[in-house]
Amino acid sequence: MCRSDWHAWAGHDDSVHVPQVPGHECAGVVAAVGPGVERWREGDRVTAPFVHGCGTCAWCRAGQAQVCPHQTQPGFTDPGTHAQFVTVRAADTNLVGLPDTVSFAAAASLGCRFDLPPTGHLRSGPTSPPVSGWSSWGLAASA
Repeated sequence: MCRSDWHAWAGHDDSVHVPQVPGHECAGVVAAVGPGVERWREGDRVTAPFVHGCGTCAWCRAGQAQVCPHQTQPGFTDPGTHAQFVTVRAADTNLVGLPDTVSFAAAASLGCRFDLPPTGHLRSGPTSPPVSGWSSWGLAASA
């Protein structure tokens, strides 16, 4: 459960209409694959970011689904991840594979962290800080 879920529950987000299944952070195993999905199979271990891009716009095709103008968000615009099953649209764009060494709990906790555009730059060198920027990326990288 994330603070964003609380804000939705408390009515602070006009896009959330009750009743709504909460939750936007998830990780699990693919139970079924819809038509047109090419990269994923039943049984694959996956997670997904909080923002689901449409998969077809210029932003999504450029790898920037987090700023897709047609984005959806589980628990906000769509039923959330506290349901038994979750539909991830444009799965080839929005799913992220998980190695066996990453637990579902750890992966789900990153849901809000990898949907934000990196506003800083990761650099290394004797005169450069290892991480710069104030986005969730920079904060997660420095942890």
